[in-house]
Amino acid sequence: MSCGFPFRYPDLANPLNEPQASPTRADSCQASNIPDGSSSRLAMISARFDGGPVEKLMRRMQRILDARNYHVLIVEAGAGDDFGDATLEYLYQIKRENGVILAVCTWNYAEMTASQYSSHKELQFALENSIEVIPLRVEDTYPPKPPFGDHHPHDQHGLGQALVQMKIPPTLVFLECRGRTALQIASDIAGRLSSEKALAKMPSSRSLASNQLRSPQGAGATMIFDDAWVQSEREETSLEVDIPDGFGSRLAMVSASADRGPVITHMRAVQECLISHNYEVLMVHVGAGADVGQQTMACLGRIKRERGVILAVCTQDYAEVTASQFSSYRHLRFALDNSLEVLPLRVEDIYPPEPPWGEEHPYDQNGSGQALVGMKIPPSLVPLDCRGRTAVQIASDIAERLSIEKAGRSPLRDAGDPSFSNSMTRSFASSPPLP
Repeated sequence: MSCGFPFRYPDLANPLNEPQASPTRADSCQASNIPDGSSSRLAMISARFDGGPVEKLMRRMQRILDARNYHVLIVEAGAGDDFGDATLEYLYQIKRENGVILAVCTWNYAEMTASQYSSHKELQFALENSIEVIPLRVEDTYPPKPPFGDHHPHDQHGLGQALVQMKIPPTLVFLECRGRTALQIASDIAGRLSSEKALAKMPSSRSLASNQLRSPQGAGATMIFDDAWVQSEREETSLEVDIPDGFGSRLAMVSASADRGPVITHMRAVQECLISHNYEVLMVHVGAGADVGQQTMACLGRIKRERGVILAVCTQDYAEVTASQFSSYRHLRFALDNSLEVLPLRVEDIYPPEPPWGEEHPYDQNGSGQALVGMKIPPSLVPLDCRGRTAVQIASDIAERLSIEKAGRSPLRDAGDPSFSNSMTRSFASSPPLP
């Protein structure tokens, strides 16, 4: 394997020779020569934020554009702030308004890191959703060459460089920023965002029709299960089926929106079928007196510790932001933050999920739910199609995904692990809550 890690880090003391002083009165006067950007195209700055001179330059450039009414987003996260929420909100705003990503191409841009909100994830989101990228060349090394290799903690196979090659190919013209001031860069970007070509790609209005509160039972949210069919499915789970024994298989958790009636009932029949074949599939029970919070924390805690998989029941409203701190949105956000694998279960015609949001939504005015879906359930992630299928058929497909051959042997559930007992109770109660 060609090893790209470790690299000798370039000297970034001041790669752009950019003075770090505050904007002068002369700067303000010159900035007034930038045309008003009230009708310009939306943009978001994507960069490796490390507090260095490049970041300071980009933030100064953004302030200049903001003063001229250009819509350029940049994550600001002070002490106690959650930059994950801001990243999700901004990325979805870029997607729904057909905005553009301003990729600050330092040599290590798009490197895979422990963060789920890194420049790699932002560029991958742009690739998955066909979002336009304008590369900003700020260093001599171009295109970026994010490190990778056998000793890299997150990228042994060069996925960062492959992503760069796909989304920032040599044929994509970059904006030259080397040796230029924040004002000069701002002027060039303003020209890109307000050109006739850029404006032609904008939606007709920033107040989009999709920016309205939508009911999860809207048109197209076809329910595939009815109560009578579900009852027959529950009876069918006792029949002999060709599902291999699940001892030693990968741990899983069913994640679904609450109050989905027949869908939830059907998924419980799937869970029962898998449990009867020794698969360990967790699912929160919401009966009278049940502590949903404790159950959810216990289930998610085990999934994280044992590197299990989230079975996302993708109804239209899956991942909607609600008042609950233990909703499907929180499940999926936990999966994103902790790099957990998600297996989407497609149960309705509308896919991927389109959780409602909008100005009238009590908890999600900015589309955070849909942004989360876009990052963790991208179009490239193949769902398991459950439409029109019985509980046994769905269970059989899931069993194949959770088997040792497909998923690999978890060290905590290895059949050779003396700490693992075959008599372990197949429920969340076998796990302590998160510490």
